[in-house]
Amino acid sequence: ATPSRSMLARLGRCGAMLAKAPPQGPLLHQRRRHLPLASAHVASEDIQSGDVVLWDAGYSDLEKGVITDEMTIQPLIIKDPESPRELYIDEDREPLEIPLEELKDLRVVSAYVSQRMIADRIHNPHGEHAEDCWIIEESDERL
Repeated sequence: ATPSRSMLARLGRCGAMLAKAPPQGPLLHQRRRHLPLASAHVASEDIQSGDVVLWDAGYSDLEKGVITDEMTIQPLIIKDPESPRELYIDEDREPLEIPLEELKDLRVVSAYVSQRMIADRIHNPHGEHAEDCWIIEESDERL
């Protein structure tokens, strides 16, 4: 159900964010870096913790990752081919400690982080555990 205007007015800016939440799963928190609509090629010194980055690793698809607080890259994966703009942490890979200057065609994409309930009903029977999910705001056919 969409919140009423009076409810949004009482909630202020938070209410406006809730009204624009993605249709799947709850939006628990949001972090967005304001970038141009197209992905931005940036100098490595301008990349910040929390940025979602894409780079060309020589495969058919671009590599995807999020910059950690230690300025390493935590690889991200697409779990559901039906939702290619939703990226999740790749649990099978450790953060990459590659100098950002060495990555080919490195760019930052406009994305926001939310959380999704972990769908594993054996390890999460009551649905109280969530995982971070980065939503890419623009489409890139090579994602």
